[in-house]
Amino acid sequence: MKTNILNLTLAALLISPVFANASTFSGTPSIVRINAGATSARVSIFVGPHGSPCSVNSGWFAYENATANKEGLWTTGLLNAVNRRNVFIQGTGVCDAFGVERINFIDFK
Repeated sequence: MKTNILNLTLAALLISPVFANASTFSGTPSIVRINAGATSARVSIFVGPHGSPCSVNSGWFAYENATANKEGLWTTGLLNAVNRRNVFIQGTGVCDAFGVERINFIDFK
């Protein structure tokens, strides 16, 4: 029992710093841009200032691999959300090669 509690505590400590500097946004995205990324199709979402740890492009969130897996689903949802639906974006707190915060998940409201 002590071992399980210790393992859970350690896991929580290891995970929590990952999102310590992550930012969030709730509202309607202003711009959804699709372009070539470093390795595949890239989607950048402009939401304005949101407390991003990325100082270069702090008004944006982004992800790559925009046509496959969960990212492909995000792309479809975001295109439907522009000017019509609210979204909640949870960043990772990690800046990519373009100086934009990566996305952990998106809730479509």
